[in-house]
Amino acid sequence: MSHPTSTDNDTAVATDTTVTVFCADWCTHCRSFREAVVGRFDSHLVWFDVEDDAIDVDALNITAFPTVAVFHPPGVLRYLGPVKPYRDELQACIERARQAAPQAVPSALAPLTTR
Repeated sequence: MSHPTSTDNDTAVATDTTVTVFCADWCTHCRSFREAVVGRFDSHLVWFDVEDDAIDVDALNITAFPTVAVFHPPGVLRYLGPVKPYRDELQACIERARQAAPQAVPSALAPLTTR
C-alpha cells in the first residue's frame, strides 16, 4: 500500500516537488531512512514497499534501497535512483534533481505516479 503523509513541518521542499520512495520492510536502511525524514518532507513523499505493493524492481532498475523518484513539477521525472538513508542526503538529492533535465518516465513507474 502506498503511504502518503502530511505535516506542517516539511518546509525543506518546494510545494511543486514530489518524491516517490521505494523501500522494503526487511531493509534496515529503509527503516532508518523513514525515521530520518518523517516530519520534514512528509507531504511531498509517497512510500511504496516493493514487496507489499508488488513493485517490479527489475522494470524500474532498482538495485539498492532506498530508491527515490523525484518529480519537479509533479509528473516530470528529474531523478530515479538510490539515495543514502539520511535526511541531508535526501535534501541534497532533491535540490540536484530540481536542476536536472527532465527524464522519460519508465512505463513501470507511470501508474505509480497517480496513487
